[in-house]
Amino acid sequence: MTQPPSPENAQTPTSKRQPAEAKGFNALIADATALTGDGGSQAPADKTETAKPSKYAKLAIGVTLAVGIAATGYAAYEINNNLRSQAEAEQALEKAQKAAAVKAQQQQPQPEVLPVTEPERPAGAIKRKPFIAVIADPQWIKDTAAATGVPERALQAYAAATLTVNKEQPACEMGWNTLAAVGAVETHHGTISGTALNQKGQALPRIIGEPLTGEQFIAAKDTDGGLLDGNPEWDHAVGPLQFIPETWRQYARDADGDGWADIDSIDDQALSAATLLCEAGGTLTQASNWITAIKAYNPSIDYNNDVAAVADQYAARVR
Repeated sequence: MTQPPSPENAQTPTSKRQPAEAKGFNALIADATALTGDGGSQAPADKTETAKPSKYAKLAIGVTLAVGIAATGYAAYEINNNLRSQAEAEQALEKAQKAAAVKAQQQQPQPEVLPVTEPERPAGAIKRKPFIAVIADPQWIKDTAAATGVPERALQAYAAATLTVNKEQPACEMGWNTLAAVGAVETHHGTISGTALNQKGQALPRIIGEPLTGEQFIAAKDTDGGLLDGNPEWDHAVGPLQFIPETWRQYARDADGDGWADIDSIDDQALSAATLLCEAGGTLTQASNWITAIKAYNPSIDYNNDVAAVADQYAARVR
């Protein structure tokens, strides 16, 4: 592979001012924490009482026995023996009734114990540690989307990623407009060729670039067995911000807190791209560092200039 052309003609955004900060962007942030609760319902208490013979039933038993003795005088010993065992019989009956009640209670349907399951894994996703997603102020998102034309769902991803990396790497000083410009140049914020972002931020149908055979773009032999791009021979750029599988494996991050780094998710790709740019460029308010960062993403001078132009446009529209 040949060395990329010299970046002498590369441009950087002309505005040194961070429009996001001027609008109080860094202060407009809320943590998205998972809400949990004990939930569930309990089975109603069993209020059924064991039936007991009434006093009239007991009296009838005694009268019947007395009449039988007076009329016949027969088997007095046997009857007296029965009378002596009557209390024992009643105790045995009550014990049997209690045992039956317990058995009936045990036979009632019990709540089903469901196995603990992990969130559904997107195809080719990489497992990541739990992450508390960052959410930018909804009003800022609405106003900025209206001013710039960036779709709100995409802008949510760019803003959250910018807030996250600037908190993790304060020296980076990334502007949201740089990340948004990359998304615009790559796939028009995940809307290229009829693709759209769903509520989860996934680009569907999937965005898969041309095979990197070296004829039109750089040559990139397959590195993922076709897992992410469906091609076991050549790699393709994939997703809203067009990561190639090898780079994705290195920088993939979970931005929405589901525990997976999904190459088709604009949230995950935006945070991954922001991490790459900060690590490659350092402090991005310095022109040479900004050029270095974009060059790490794509070495083309034309690409660098396109991203710079779009970043300037976005910054100008929110002043």
